[in-house]
Amino acid sequence: MNNTLLVVSIILAVSLIANVYLYSRQSGFTPESEVLELRNQIDTLTDETKTLQNQTDLLTEEKNSLQSQVNDLSIEVNDLQAPKLVTRIISTHEKPLDSENYLHLIGSVINVGTNNANNCRLHVVLYQDGAVAIDTYIDLGEIRGEGFLDIDKQVFYTGSEIIAWSIDAEWD
Repeated sequence: MNNTLLVVSIILAVSLIANVYLYSRQSGFTPESEVLELRNQIDTLTDETKTLQNQTDLLTEEKNSLQSQVNDLSIEVNDLQAPKLVTRIISTHEKPLDSENYLHLIGSVINVGTNNANNCRLHVVLYQDGAVAIDTYIDLGEIRGEGFLDIDKQVFYTGSEIIAWSIDAEWD
């Protein structure tokens, strides 16, 4: 009985091997074709990986470019908000008979920024005979953002007539 079982087992094993072999031949399956298919898959995945890496690099460049634009715009916004003084001043040379000569300054100092301008002042320089005669400051205090200050000031001087002058707004 054991021999019969052994013979039947061998016949079944040989039959199974033969069936697997015939099936693999009919379906085109061979170890070489499987290896070739796996290599093709690896090549395809490698190409896809390279494509995705290139896309990642392009997106990273675009992100960096956009971040740079955001930074530039932030600087521009800060510059626009920063205090900036503009003067609208009429200056006239006055020579009254009963007092010293003076430069009369009348007008406005305007803060076109949205932030307050602190320690505002006008830097006034008067020139006589080709040289600086007076170099002085007129303190104005604080000018609020988008605000203005009307002024009516005199800068007195002695000596010969002034030939030129400059008026510049300054702040901290």
